[in-house]
Amino acid sequence: LHWAVERGNLDILNSLLQDPRIDVNVADHSGRTPLHLAAAAPNEETLAYLLRDVRVDVNAMNSYGETPLDVAMK
Repeated sequence: LHWAVERGNLDILNSLLQDPRIDVNVADHSGRTPLHLAAAAPNEETLAYLLRDVRVDVNAMNSYGETPLDVAMK
């Protein structure tokens, strides 16, 4: 999921999000969820795509105590 978000690959992202077993809030080694990565990237379409998924935790914090909104404001 992180890979698809970092590359803005909506086809793979869509396929992964269709699987109810996928944890859309899984964190990487820095505590970043896919939404954190999308908020930091210049691809707004990926960010919007994730935000439409009701499973996404918009208040998830990374290892630095930042939410995706905090990351987007940088």
